[in-house]
Amino acid sequence: MSRILAALPLVERASGDGRNFVKKAVSMALRATARRSPKVRAACVALARRLAASEDAAARWIGRDALREFEKKR
Repeated sequence: MSRILAALPLVERASGDGRNFVKKAVSMALRATARRSPKVRAACVALARRLAASEDAAARWIGRDALREFEKKR
């Protein structure tokens, strides 16, 4: 589990890429990673909230897209 949490900064770093397929892939990776365990999900939700509040449009899109799914499954 620690390796998964250690990889979240990679997701955050890739969130600044505005290419459409990259945005979708990063969002999909974040959403899939959140399914691993409750602890990992909490870290992914926190990352999605940070991305949703970002000034970068691509990061905002990724954060909001992930949060929509996270909130839908509650």
